[in-house]
Amino acid sequence: MRIALLEDDVDVGATLKQWLDAAGHSVHHFTSGKAIVREAGRESFDLYMLDWHVPDMSFHFSIISAVILARRLAQFQRKTTTPPSQPSPVAG
Repeated sequence: MRIALLEDDVDVGATLKQWLDAAGHSVHHFTSGKAIVREAGRESFDLYMLDWHVPDMSFHFSIISAVILARRLAQFQRKTTTPPSQPSPVAG
């Protein structure tokens, strides 16, 4: 499972990452809300584990909202940049 872990305490984050890695997961540790939001628009994760109190995000729900928005924008951009498919020839 691909896990995005947000924990601003480096020691706690490293411990959690080590445990999850040992359990066979692919863990990406972020120490700032802005970093996880930026990456959410680029990468897909199966699970987001969020620290509620990080210094660079003023309100804890703003992290969740920003991650959701980044994911939706990335999905929209992928849809709008996909070239239209060619019409299939009509059998006749």
